[in-house]
Amino acid sequence: MALYGRSIWNDFTITLRQGNVVLWLIAINLGIFILQAFIGMIGFLFMADNTVFSTFYQNYFYAPSSLSNLLYRPWTVLTYAFFHADFWHILFNLLYLYWFGRIFQVYHSEKRLLNLYLLGALVGSAFYILSYNTFPVFEQAKHQAYLLGASGAVWSIIAAAMATNPAYRIRLFIIGSVPLWGIVLFMFGRDLLSFQSNPGGILAHFGGMITGFSFVGLYRRGHNILGWMSWPRELINSWRLSRQGRRQYSARVQRQANFQSKGKNRSSSTRSSQQSEQEQLDTILDKISAKGYDTLSKEEKIFLFKQSNKK
Repeated sequence: MALYGRSIWNDFTITLRQGNVVLWLIAINLGIFILQAFIGMIGFLFMADNTVFSTFYQNYFYAPSSLSNLLYRPWTVLTYAFFHADFWHILFNLLYLYWFGRIFQVYHSEKRLLNLYLLGALVGSAFYILSYNTFPVFEQAKHQAYLLGASGAVWSIIAAAMATNPAYRIRLFIIGSVPLWGIVLFMFGRDLLSFQSNPGGILAHFGGMITGFSFVGLYRRGHNILGWMSWPRELINSWRLSRQGRRQYSARVQRQANFQSKGKNRSSSTRSSQQSEQEQLDTILDKISAKGYDTLSKEEKIFLFKQSNKK
């Protein structure tokens, strides 16, 4: 199927290359689900026991309610959010992520959406694990129960989108235009009614919901609870600059200086400005080597970014 000479797949891949976080999250979840289905199909063809695969997923990717099991697999508090039980499970999660993610991006950046998705997954699993180890009703189930699915993470996006603009209206088939708060209230009520049939999953929903509401409420008061989640990117930048930055940036600036020195009619004020920039660059690189990238001021980071993009 093509539209104006381009296929839907081409449109999708172009959008991915442009860095749309919502579609990247959808692609990762779908890729894992398809890979699981493919492995299951191969196992079926070779008459392998499917319980081997399900046990492997439970042991290494699903979030266990047992604290003793969690101790040996702490990464599962996040990986569970990229695995799904069946087609309908992943379908609705990804549809909600797409719909509410687009609304969220009207008011917030893609980086915040990704950070909120991950934080919602973490809080959702924490809410699930703490509940299973607190309430007596889960005493027997807590040693063998597992959590999987992106719904906790998705609910953080849903709640944040609604808290940001509750009056945002969505046109639904037959019903017509409905405010966002009405849709979210209906979804929350549905969760309450089905709690006893799926308590673990809905507890993760509640954790994600609290995360989304907390983010918006605190952000309006000047507190960004997602800021600390940027440390991996900052750490990578610091490591890259401290190891390679001095050599690359100094060489690039030196080449620029050599090239510019061959030009004619270069005023002394321009040379003085270049020398000043070189000295400032050296000072910043020394600071990175000694204390790390995070210690730079906002102005120093902007200056370093501009120098790195000079041709």
